[in-house]
Amino acid sequence: MSEPVRVENLTVNYAVRTGLLRSRSVRAVDGADLTLAKGEILGLVGESGCGKSTLGRAIVGHARPTDGRVLLDGLPTPKRRPPGMRRRVQMIYQDPGSSLDPRRTVFQTLAEPLRAHRAVPADQVGPRVRELLGMVGLGEEHLRVRPRELSGGQRQRVAIARALAVEPDVLVADEAVAALDASVAGAVLNLLRELRERLGLTVLFISHDLATVRGLCDRVAVMYLGAIVEEGPVADVFANPGHPYTRVLLDAVPSRDRRRPGGPPLGEPPSPLHLPSGCRFHPRCPAAEERCRTTAPPEVRRGGRRAVCHLASEAVSWAHEGP
Repeated sequence: MSEPVRVENLTVNYAVRTGLLRSRSVRAVDGADLTLAKGEILGLVGESGCGKSTLGRAIVGHARPTDGRVLLDGLPTPKRRPPGMRRRVQMIYQDPGSSLDPRRTVFQTLAEPLRAHRAVPADQVGPRVRELLGMVGLGEEHLRVRPRELSGGQRQRVAIARALAVEPDVLVADEAVAALDASVAGAVLNLLRELRERLGLTVLFISHDLATVRGLCDRVAVMYLGAIVEEGPVADVFANPGHPYTRVLLDAVPSRDRRRPGGPPLGEPPSPLHLPSGCRFHPRCPAAEERCRTTAPPEVRRGGRRAVCHLASEAVSWAHEGP
């Protein structure tokens, strides 16, 4: 299966102020490796501040890597991506209210990328805008309205239509339904499924909601303090996690089998300015051993799964996944 996106040893650093005249570099993404197969929906999960959005922005080209690289169809992306490469990957943001220009009508919002990228002849802009609206379940009555006149779900549909205007191969959806009511969010998720099937899109779905990822995604990658600690098919990872952090996240998801959800991971996460030695999760891990405190964990791979943990080979039954 082809790989529209491959991330290799990607690192993204940001400068943060630590005093009046001093600043330090914080590593938001730390040596991440990730692939997106053609036509799949990959969920990227983890706590707030773990680096999910920064990784998504680096894939789109909105955050510049400090080290490593992003490849599109096997070709490394340059620091300044040419227009054709920028069109390939588009982003859907969490809050369409802030990502849409409040002064522009829906028609103007969708026509702008068509004209900027010369995606269609000038006389086809109007028909293409109407086609895009139809693809996301909106009609001509929405052409002349502005974002403030739309519901949250309608604004997100406009944002999706804008991302589709330049005919991308990959969508990066960053908490795309987190700001929506449950019923509206469900409709938008169904729309993403339909668009994936109809257009053959590849989707990176960034979310903190594991229940949504379980229902939507084909595979899942789990991120902690800038590093991807587990990856694999959703059904396998959720049924039998290979990393203790994944287990803690799953235990916090409400279940019909218990009256209350489990608690959050033990304690607060460490500052990314002062990462722990050994395994970065060991200060919060209920299963930590002495080696976890002193030695960086190995990456265990088997079949389509991987986990970065000293205990992974013991915690997971890999037998059903082949050699």
